[in-house]
Amino acid sequence: MSTLDFNGVWKLNLAKSDIPSITKSQILKIETDGFNVTMREELINDKDEVLIILLSGTLDGRDNKVEGTPFADTVAYRLLNPNTFEGIAKKDGRTCVKEEAVLSKDGNTVNVTYLSYDQNGNTFRNFGCFERVK
Repeated sequence: MSTLDFNGVWKLNLAKSDIPSITKSQILKIETDGFNVTMREELINDKDEVLIILLSGTLDGRDNKVEGTPFADTVAYRLLNPNTFEGIAKKDGRTCVKEEAVLSKDGNTVNVTYLSYDQNGNTFRNFGCFERVK
């Protein structure tokens, strides 16, 4: 298995996920060469608003600018092994979300565990199951 197996289009399967009801739909496109990464997310929220979230950066743990979301200014991605990467999102320099994405052995599913932190110090754990579209 290779980091390149993350390349493709992924759709959130809400039935297999534990995601806050604010998210109605999410499609994620990932392009990576194992170091550089580009991501485009199309998210539809509970108000039927479409958010297009864009990121272009590296998998080296450095903060990368993220556009299209009011919830984060930067995301730092780090490759933990060829089928797992970690992301840390920050808003105004404060960590707001940590995520760990694991590619399944057959390469058709990415399971993401999210730890979200609110401004009061509370932690929330959620899980997203993304299935390969192409």
